[in-house]
Formats: sequence, C-alpha cells, structure tokens
Amino acid sequence: MRDTEEMVVVMVVSMIVIGIYIALVVFGVRMAKRKNRSPHWMWFALHPLGLLIVLIVLAAVKPLKVCPECAESVKGYARICPYCGASLTNVPTDTPAAERFPSVFAAAPPRGQNIVTSDGMSETQMVATLRQLCDAYSRNNNSEIARLEPIATDIGQRLDTRGGIDEMRRVWERLRNVPGSRTLDMHWDGIGEWRG
Repeated sequence: MRDTEEMVVVMVVSMIVIGIYIALVVFGVRMAKRKNRSPHWMWFALHPLGLLIVLIVLAAVKPLKVCPECAESVKGYARICPYCGASLTNVPTDTPAAERFPSVFAAAPPRGQNIVTSDGMSETQMVATLRQLCDAYSRNNNSEIARLEPIATDIGQRLDTRGGIDEMRRVWERLRNVPGSRTLDMHWDGIGEWRG
C-alpha cells in the first residue's frame, strides 16, 4: 500500500516538473518571437542547462528590427536597412514583425481565395511569400505548404523569365539563412537552369 502511495507522489511530482519545463520552453519561444529572434534557439532546451542558458541569453539580447521594405532582420539600432537602403527610424523593435508589417508578411492569399500569381507582386511580397513557405516547411505545416508551393513555383518561373538563374539566385540569397530555405532550393529544381 505504501509503495503505491509513493509511486503516485513520484508521478505527480514528475508531471509538475515536466509541466514547468514545457512552460519555460514555451516562454522562451514567445520571448524569441517577441524580439524577432529565431525560436529555434529553444532546441538547446533539450538539456536543462541548455534551457537555462538560452533563457538568460534571450533575456539579454536586444530585439531586431524588420525592414518594412525588404522584410530582412537588422540590428535594433540600425537607422537604414543595409539590404535595401530604406529608412528604419520609425520602425519600433518592441512588437513582432508580423504584427507591425502585416502587408509584408501577408503577401500570400488567405485560404479559400484564388492563388494570385506574381504578376502583381513586388519583390518584397515575393520574398515574404517565400519566407512563409520556408516557415511552413520548417514547421511541417502541410496545408500551408500545399497552399504556397504553387505560388513559389510561379515566382521561380517568373524570376527565371525576368532574369534567368542570376535573378533567382539574387532572391534566394535573401532567404538563404531562413530555416526551411533548402527545401525551397530543391522545390525550384528544374526551373530554368536552377539545380537544387
């Protein structure tokens, strides 16, 4: 009888510890997103010491700004975007980029609407759409992947028509460090001279 009670106590304590651990990981992911940092830092949380270190680092790092023109992340103190030259003086760093610039991050059509080709898309919208696809790949979100892949193919074909492989490479370089971009590289395989 006493063994059963001890086992129940151990299980309850274990569940509480696991719950707190998961809550700290979720807190770290939210903190990273709030500072426009990659939530992939939390992979270090597989080890308890890694979780502690990542939470301390995330608390100490300054938030990044996201350029409203090209959607690239830049240092929080930047006044001019080093990628496109846009002014960043009025860009706050305290809220996530997707909330500040919904037009940049919502370039892909909402679910249920017809797919808009890149005819009317600016390069910023193309990059933002491709970023969404890369994000869907990294999160394994199959419905988003299915929705965005035709748009990404169309963007690749139009870039190839506009400037060939050089134009495709120029746009892909803006996405190279985005998680999931390697899958996009393979997805474009066979468009023009592109070999993923």
